[in-house]
Amino acid sequence: MTIARQSVTLESLKRTKEVTKMTYNFDHKIVVGKYQVQIDSNAQYGFFENVVDGGEGGLWFTDNELVDYDGYYELPESVIVAIGQLGFNPDYAK
Repeated sequence: MTIARQSVTLESLKRTKEVTKMTYNFDHKIVVGKYQVQIDSNAQYGFFENVVDGGEGGLWFTDNELVDYDGYYELPESVIVAIGQLGFNPDYAK
């Protein structure tokens, strides 16, 4: 059995209009301590950033409940507090 391989380039994707650009509308924003947290409630995605040293990470939600994060091994307490103050459930990180 032979499997044909198809070469895909950025140009070929552009020609077929398969490239989409993801944009976010961060409609929930807060700063707690030295962390800024922004969440797009429609995309169920957010991020946090240490406004002092620039450390950052991503936040993923399902039905407004935190289900995953990256960037830090443990989510900083200020970020957990911020998520709760924005009306989202941060229990996954506790």
